[in-house]
Amino acid sequence: MMLSLARALALLLTFAIAALFGAAPQAQESTAVEELWVDVTLNRQQGFGTVLALARDGDVLLAAGDLKRWRVELPEQAALQHYGESYYSLKQLNTEYNLNRSLMRLSLELPPELFSESKLQGYQRPPIELSPSAPGAYFNYDVTATHDTFMTSAAGFLELGLFNAWGSLNQTSVHRYNSDAADTESLRLNTVWRSDFPERMNSLYIGDFLTRSAGWSRDVRLAGIKWETNFATQPEMIKVPTLAFTGLATEPSTVDLYINDALRFRQRVPTGPFAIDELPSITGYGDVQLVVTDLLGRQRAISQSYFTDRRALRAGLHDYSYALGTVRQDYGLSSGNYSSWLADIHHRYGVSNDFTAEVTARLSDDYQQLGVSGIQALPWQNSMTFALVGNHHSEGKGQLLQLGLQHHRRQFNFGVDAQKTFADFRISPPVLQQPLPYPKLQLRSYLSVSGTPLGNLRLAYTRQQRDDENLAFINAGLTKHLPGLGHLSLHGLKFFKGEQDFQLSLALNIPFGKGANFSTGATHYTERDTAFMQVQRQTPVGHGVGYRLRQGFFDQPRSQADLNFNSSVGSFAANYSRTDNLQAYRATARGSLSYVGGYLSLGQPVRDSFGLVHVPGTENVRVYAENQHIATTDEEGFAFIPRLRAYQRNRIRLDATDFPLSTTVATLQREIAPYHRSGVVITFPITSSASVMLNLVNAQGAFIPVGAKAYLAGQDDPVPVGYEGLLYLTDSQGKQQVEVHYQQNGEMQQCLLEFEVPQDGTSLHDLGKRTCDASV
Repeated sequence: MMLSLARALALLLTFAIAALFGAAPQAQESTAVEELWVDVTLNRQQGFGTVLALARDGDVLLAAGDLKRWRVELPEQAALQHYGESYYSLKQLNTEYNLNRSLMRLSLELPPELFSESKLQGYQRPPIELSPSAPGAYFNYDVTATHDTFMTSAAGFLELGLFNAWGSLNQTSVHRYNSDAADTESLRLNTVWRSDFPERMNSLYIGDFLTRSAGWSRDVRLAGIKWETNFATQPEMIKVPTLAFTGLATEPSTVDLYINDALRFRQRVPTGPFAIDELPSITGYGDVQLVVTDLLGRQRAISQSYFTDRRALRAGLHDYSYALGTVRQDYGLSSGNYSSWLADIHHRYGVSNDFTAEVTARLSDDYQQLGVSGIQALPWQNSMTFALVGNHHSEGKGQLLQLGLQHHRRQFNFGVDAQKTFADFRISPPVLQQPLPYPKLQLRSYLSVSGTPLGNLRLAYTRQQRDDENLAFINAGLTKHLPGLGHLSLHGLKFFKGEQDFQLSLALNIPFGKGANFSTGATHYTERDTAFMQVQRQTPVGHGVGYRLRQGFFDQPRSQADLNFNSSVGSFAANYSRTDNLQAYRATARGSLSYVGGYLSLGQPVRDSFGLVHVPGTENVRVYAENQHIATTDEEGFAFIPRLRAYQRNRIRLDATDFPLSTTVATLQREIAPYHRSGVVITFPITSSASVMLNLVNAQGAFIPVGAKAYLAGQDDPVPVGYEGLLYLTDSQGKQQVEVHYQQNGEMQQCLLEFEVPQDGTSLHDLGKRTCDASV
């Protein structure tokens, strides 16, 4: 008796201590429970399997593993431990349920809020597989010769590029000739080595380059080294803030998301809350609509507006450029006029999806500058920009303050940007003498309205104030689409100071198909009037002809005729112009000479990257890049593609109708992603095969009997022989060896035949009678 009382007191003391110190209650060990194997239906949906349920005191408990598998959010504390597994009470989950013991079926009704959230990725594309660059080179030329009434001149822009797996070397130069002065001039423009690191989105430059700059700053040409972020190496990476949406599906549903009335996302979701992340948007203003459709076709729609500033960075993203080198002067006038050294730092960071910070710093012997700026998203589709800058130079010091506000809607936009400098602010190092001093005050504002009955309206005002000069003007524009006719535009410009203080122009553009259009217009100035009429056809991207005929009137009666021709070996142009006392003729040739994969090609200029298509031994096959005819294979099966977008998906396709019937192509389309300013070889493997029919005879000239079996070398399945020894073989090429088994006079006979399929592109060959020699 005393022992029982002691145990009771100890138990009470234990509970008191646990209550005093807030000890969490532990799940009870199972004692008297009933194990039931039940078939589960959840929210009237079947397919959840058979699970072990526990029945106790009018309650049903389910295992944690099963509830997690069904995406049910679990309470913090389990109700019961059963053989090491946590079980949760359905009453504890506030769940409606029905246990049918006769059918051993458990029916559950869970509200959607009890399910865990489904995470959906709004932007999912397989990563781009880059095409390796073989060592190669290219040489671009753009040569122009001009002859007029007074003199003859010529100019040429030349570019040499070398590339391999490590990067590319680029050298550009310009050359001029003037017969009047009998002078020839050659100038080097840029020499730079560039290595890209797409996996890190970085680029390394060694040589001549431009620094980065903020919106209030200016680029500086340096010769040295630069390391920077290069988002172009991963063009499908989203750098601006993305959209994210959440919703609730009361039962399995389909989620459709529309951005500006275009379907951007569709996916099935289970019952419960869901979130769509990483959804790319169109920069600027837009409308988004989320539509949830359940199994019965019932829909729930949520609409809202958004604004994304193209200058902003998504949260956590860095964009930087670090450069060190010597300042280059007289670019385009001198081949190598370098002066003092300069270090340049430009770094942007997405602090959040609403705020992007920016730091700019420059340092040299006689110039130091530090600037802090940012972009802040505001409510109601507004954004604000600001900048605080200070610099010190050999002739003094100064500061800059900038503040801007933009508002964006689908049909209404306005913005204002004000910039004020103090003391002796210099935007660039003193060694770079600017033609005009930096404005003391600069004000820019604009307003645009679209979709009005009159058309699209735009109004802008600009004011610049310097020490010795003030400039202010306002311009306005109206564009109107005329159904069935074309586009009408009206523009006005008003200066508030100066002789040429007013300008008004009216233009009409009428397209008439196949890249051609007619346009006419007139412009009124303060002291003169001009007008024109023009017919133009754009030159096709691949092969084709373009032209322009233009005639001026009134105070500018100039006649002009242009003819352009794009071919597989280059682009050519001829131009003629005439005014009252002057006639001028001009001829232009643009093209490239490239080397990659051991093959030398003539073609149009290489603007970005290029490719060499190889269809072995097949000529006159048309090659399409992004569904545009760009080249045709030559007699060796090569075709040069001068324009491929670096680091992007380029779809190269062959025309299937250009292949003979005896040719089999493994694939007619390939997706290519080259490196920057490099060439790739794009090989389309083909096999040529033909069908063969021949009549088999034995050594005595008699036909091999019908039913004989012909075994081809390397094949296990025989080909039957028909009447008159007819043997028909498909997909045959090269040298063939056939072993024939047949019965004659009750005995098994065997003979061997060798022949070669002609390689002349014919799809069916009739080889006639062929002797199957038993002695072979």
